[in-house]
Amino acid sequence: MSAPPQHSTRRPRGPKGSQAHKAREQGLADDHHEKLVQEAVEGIQRGEYSSSRDAAEKLGIPGAYTTIWRRLKGRALPRKKAFVKYQLLNPQQEEVLKKWVQFLALSGRPLCKRTIAPKIQDLCGKVPSRRYVYRWLRRHPDLTLGRAIGLDTKRARCFNYQTVQHHFNLLQREINEKDIPIQNIYNFDEIGIQLGGGRTISGELHFFDTHGKAPRYKVNSDSLELVTILESVCADGSAPIGPAIVLPGVKMHEEWFTDDDREYLVCTTDNGWTDDEVCKNWFTKCFIPHAQAHSDTSKPILLLYDGHSSHSTHDIIEAALANNIILFCLPPHTTHRLQPCDVGAFSPLKRAWSSRCNIVFEETHQPLGLKDVVREYFCARDASFKTDTIKSAWTKSGIGVDETTGRPVCNPGLFTYTDFAPSMLSSTQLHVPDGFPADQLGNTIKNEIQDDSASSSEGGEDDDGSDSDSDFDDSRLDPGLPRASAPPGSPLSRSASSSSQASLWSNFSMPPGPLRTTYLDPASSDLDASESDDDTDSESALRKWKRKMQQYKDQRDQARMDRNTAAAHAVLAARELKGVTAQLNAKKQARSRRTIHITSRIVTNEEGRAEAQRQKTAREEKARKENENKEKRKDEEAAVRLRRLQVGRDGMVFASTLSSQKVPGLCDIAWSLSLPETGTKDELITRIKSYFELHPHLRTTPRFIALFEGKRGLKRLAAGELENPPPASRPRLLDRTNMTNL
Repeated sequence: MSAPPQHSTRRPRGPKGSQAHKAREQGLADDHHEKLVQEAVEGIQRGEYSSSRDAAEKLGIPGAYTTIWRRLKGRALPRKKAFVKYQLLNPQQEEVLKKWVQFLALSGRPLCKRTIAPKIQDLCGKVPSRRYVYRWLRRHPDLTLGRAIGLDTKRARCFNYQTVQHHFNLLQREINEKDIPIQNIYNFDEIGIQLGGGRTISGELHFFDTHGKAPRYKVNSDSLELVTILESVCADGSAPIGPAIVLPGVKMHEEWFTDDDREYLVCTTDNGWTDDEVCKNWFTKCFIPHAQAHSDTSKPILLLYDGHSSHSTHDIIEAALANNIILFCLPPHTTHRLQPCDVGAFSPLKRAWSSRCNIVFEETHQPLGLKDVVREYFCARDASFKTDTIKSAWTKSGIGVDETTGRPVCNPGLFTYTDFAPSMLSSTQLHVPDGFPADQLGNTIKNEIQDDSASSSEGGEDDDGSDSDSDFDDSRLDPGLPRASAPPGSPLSRSASSSSQASLWSNFSMPPGPLRTTYLDPASSDLDASESDDDTDSESALRKWKRKMQQYKDQRDQARMDRNTAAAHAVLAARELKGVTAQLNAKKQARSRRTIHITSRIVTNEEGRAEAQRQKTAREEKARKENENKEKRKDEEAAVRLRRLQVGRDGMVFASTLSSQKVPGLCDIAWSLSLPETGTKDELITRIKSYFELHPHLRTTPRFIALFEGKRGLKRLAAGELENPPPASRPRLLDRTNMTNL
C-alpha cells in the first residue's frame, strides 16, 4: 500500500471549503496518482511487477490497472498532456504565466481572479471563463488562492537589502568597538492601547450551537479612548525599565500611584499622545537610572529606537551624552522587521491587554475606566513580558547571542530574498521572473552582429548565466553596497551592471532561462562521421536520414517552445510596462526641503548633536512665524470689526464689479446683506448673486450698482440719479461720509 500524497506542509490561506482549495486538493491528488502510475510502468519494465493489475494492487491504485496497461503500450498520455489542445494556453504560456504569478506575489503585487484575466486574454486573445482559474489551479497545485496581508508602500520600499546590510554592519561595528555586553542593549518604543481593548476580538474560543443559524456575536466594549505607553526591553530578555503611561485629560487619580513596589511614570496630555516633554521626562527619570542599575556601568549603553521626532530631541541627546548612552536610530519604515518591540514584544502585550479589558467588561458590563488603567496594564505586562518572548523578539530582529562567547552578534542572514522582494517595486535595478530569456536573447543578438555564422556549442552546454542560484556573485551587487553576503537563494533579483561601456544586454545578470536549444549544423553533425559518404546500402542511408529528420523535428519543436516562451514573456512584460507607464504619468513629484534619513545612524555624536540643534532652531523659528501670523490675523480681524462698526451695514458703498472682488470684499458684501461669510470665493459670489436675484431692486441702488455695471454703467446713468459718482480710481469700499466729501 502506498503512502498518501504528501501535501504541502504550509496550509493555504484560502477557506478550506472554497473552490480554489478543492481545485488545489484535486491537483495534488492528480500529481500523486500520476506519480504512482509512472512508478508502476517503470516497475513493470524493470520486472518488479508481473502485470499491470499486480502493480496497481501493490501500489494502492487497483482501479488504474487499465491506465497502467495503456500507458505501458504507449496508447495513452498523462492527463496534463492529453488535454493540452483543449486549453486556452499552451504549456509554455502556462509555465510563463505561473512564473509571473509567483514573481508578482513575491514582490507584493499578487494577482487575483480579476487581474489575471486580462493577462490570459493578452496571451491567447480569448476571455477566460469564470471556471478557468480553478482548472488552472488544478493543473498547478503549487499555487493557491488566498487572502493577502497589507503592507505599506513605504515599508516595502525601505526594507531592502542595501539598507538592512548597512544597518547590521553599523550596529555590529559599534558593538565590537565599544565592547558592549548583551545586558547593555535596549530598545524602546510607544504602544497605543484603547480602553475598550480594540476592535479585534481576542482569539479565545467560545461555545456555540452548531445547528443554529444565528450569527456568532460577542458583545464587547466600544470605548476607543487612547492611552500611550512608553516601553523598553533589554536584549538579555528582561524589561527592567519602568514604563511611562500617558493618559488623556488633566485630572489625576490616586489609583494611579497605589503600587509602591514599582517605579514608573504617569503623564497626562490633551489627547493621550506622547510629545517631546513626555519622552524627555521618561528618558531622564526612568530609563537612565533603571538602565544604569541593570547594566554594566563600565561599558556604554546602546539604545535602539525609531526615528520619531520626540525620540531624538536636543535635550535627550545631551542627557545621553552626559550618561554614556549611545542613541542608535533604526532605518525609517523598517521597524516591522528590525525593532524587537514591534516584531515580538508588543503583540503578546496587546493580546493580554485586550483580554483584561474583556474580563473587566464581562464582570462590570462597563468599559474600563481611566482610574483602573495603571492596575490593569501592569497585570497585562506581567503576563506577556516573559524572558523567552523578549529574547525571541530580539532574535527575529536579527540580534542574538554567540553561544560560545556570550557576546551580542548580528545576523543579517536571517532575512532572505523573499523578505526583500517587495522592495523590487521601487528598485532601479532590473527584476524579472525566473526563466526570463533576456540574457539568452541578448547574447544571441550580440553574437549574430559580431559573427553571422556563429553557432551555439555542439553539446548544448549551459553558458555563464546558468550557474546555480546558490552561487551568488557578490560583484553583481550595486558597487555602493558593503561587501556582505547576498540574500541566499535569490533568483528573482537581477541587478544591472554599472559599467557604462558594456553593451545593453551585458548589463543584465540573468539566471538560466528556458532558451537552451542547440541548433545542429548539418556540416558538423556526427551522423556524417558515423557513416561513410560512399555507403550504397539503401537501408542504412534511409536510417541515417530518418535519424537526421527526427533530430531536425526535435530542433523545430524546441524552437517553437522557445518562441512561445519568449512571446509569452514579452506579452506579460509589455502589460507590466504599460502599468508602470501609467503610474509614472499619474505620479506627482512633491518637493520637500526637510532632511530625510534612509539608513540607520548614531545620534549621539557631533553630527547628531548639530542636527538636533538645527531641528530645534527650525521648530522655534516655525513657532515664531506661526505666532506672528496668528497675531497678524487677529489684528486684521480687529481692523475689519472696527471699520464695520464705524460704517455700519447701510453705510457701505462698493465701487468695483462683483467678479473683481477678493475674499475680504466679498465678506463685506455678505455682511452688509446679512449673509453668511463662510465658504470659498465662488461660493460667496454664488450666494450674493442668488440674494440679488431675489431682490433685484437692490441692483440700482448707489451702494451696489457698481457691482453689476461697473464704470461704464455709471456713465450711462441719467443726471441726478447719482449725486456724487465714485472717482476714477474706484476704491473697493466707500462709506456715505466719504462719498459726500469727494
